Amino acid sequence: MRFYTFKRRNILNLLLFVLVGILILAAGCMPKEESSTSNDASPAENTDEVDAETSSVGTFVVDLVADATTMDPGQATDVNTHRVHYNMFDTLVQWKEEAFEIAPGLAEEWDISEDGLEYTFYLREGAMFHDGTDVDAEAVKFTYDRMIDENHEHHYGPFPLADFYYGMIEEIEVIDPYTVKFVLQEKTASFLFNMATIIGGIVSPTAVQESGEDFASNAIGSGPFKLENWQRGVQIELAPHKEYWDGAPEIAKLVITPVKEDLVRVTRLMNGESHLIYDVNPDSIEEIEGDSNLEMLTQASPHLWYVGLNIRKEPFGDLKVRQAVNYAIDKEAIVNDILKGTGVAATQPLAPAYNGHDPSIEGYPYNPEKAKQLLEEAGYSEGDISINFVIPESGSGMQQPVAMSTAIQSYLADVGIEVGIEKMEWGAFLDEVNQGGRDVNDMWALSWMAITGDDDNVMTNLYSSNNIPLFNSGYYENEEVTTLLDEARVETDFEKRSALYQKASKIITEEAAMLFVDYAKQTAAMTSELNGFQLHPSQMMDVSKIGK
Repeated sequence: MRFYTFKRRNILNLLLFVLVGILILAAGCMPKEESSTSNDASPAENTDEVDAETSSVGTFVVDLVADATTMDPGQATDVNTHRVHYNMFDTLVQWKEEAFEIAPGLAEEWDISEDGLEYTFYLREGAMFHDGTDVDAEAVKFTYDRMIDENHEHHYGPFPLADFYYGMIEEIEVIDPYTVKFVLQEKTASFLFNMATIIGGIVSPTAVQESGEDFASNAIGSGPFKLENWQRGVQIELAPHKEYWDGAPEIAKLVITPVKEDLVRVTRLMNGESHLIYDVNPDSIEEIEGDSNLEMLTQASPHLWYVGLNIRKEPFGDLKVRQAVNYAIDKEAIVNDILKGTGVAATQPLAPAYNGHDPSIEGYPYNPEKAKQLLEEAGYSEGDISINFVIPESGSGMQQPVAMSTAIQSYLADVGIEVGIEKMEWGAFLDEVNQGGRDVNDMWALSWMAITGDDDNVMTNLYSSNNIPLFNSGYYENEEVTTLLDEARVETDFEKRSALYQKASKIITEEAAMLFVDYAKQTAAMTSELNGFQLHPSQMMDVSKIGK
């Protein structure tokens, strides 16, 4: 069967440059050392300069919570990096503007074989990379081969998510310059959703071949903006791609700055030093809403904030202790008092936005007496348990990590568990948690955003035993759960697939695989004088339509 929104190829020549929608998403990999850095430079200020020949909007400044970790889309695992890449790269298919629905991207149309094992994509002609080379079938094949083939000449990894998203690909065939076929090892229900993630952003083969490992600092894609300069920890400067197939952006210069302090981001926005900020401090929402020059943006998202528990270490190897920790935390108070309603208390692995969310699962309501009882049954008295809790100072999707973690520390103290908090910079924190440091840690605060909007993105990554030791960082192992998740990955019947996830969710919740805290709402704020921007449930950022 064929999916398309345009006519077939014999009449596509009449419609080469039809508008097809926004760019796509992708939820790190550790920072590389090759890029230029400067600790003395200051974030760009709003100059309000306008290039009359190319733009109706001058310099546009975006403040994010953290810097990008890499410029190579295949290497990234955190949402702030994805947000940058979303403006630099294109994917074969992408999301519609307001929902997790597939729309054409670099591919104008595609075929799916009856057995679901072959996907043939028909590329739009005329799309160009920032270096002036053509986006063609060879570039598509190169992009995916370099990620999934560890023996590829240009496998400049690591590519942490490549196996999860693209490991089912058996072969990629170039049919002609603008037709490429993906042959899968097994039918995968979420394949098109995976292809819409910015992790699969198509890269310039010429640039990769010329730059080698330095490509991670000087990446070239085909998106609406091209990289001009990256000063680590200071700012990223992007220029409009004047030959962009979907029309050049109106922004003359895009500057993305990492500003980890919540109040500083808000102050810069109110002072006109920036135009768009993400992850608004809940205490600042009322003030922003009262400013006629600003617009507050919120949206529900498929985002879980959780505390990882090291099940291979005592005391969390004991189910009763894990359950006690879950009962000990007043999640409603955290959501209402700290997050000011910008979240929903979590009960299970999947947020209500997912098809596999089971409303009958009540989770662990606040019950400190029940927590104490379970600890006693497990053989622990007050003060017997002393654990370390590693948290980031700030970071992608982490809401209010210090305040939330401090509250959790206090709640656990109330039931007799001593907790020592260690705060770390975001990049160092990811290194600690993802690269083996978890073996010496008891708990860590993290979040997971399913950038595909598909249940599989959460469930397989966080709870399948096949994903140890990568993102299943707490070493949760249950053979029945892994089997259910494997079956759900290939099940194309909607109701059967949802039932499999619901069954797995019930087991995971009962076994308290982690401390489920809240489902975050996405927050952002921007100057009200510009239009053309909206939030997307994927939490990606597309500023290419601003001013249009």
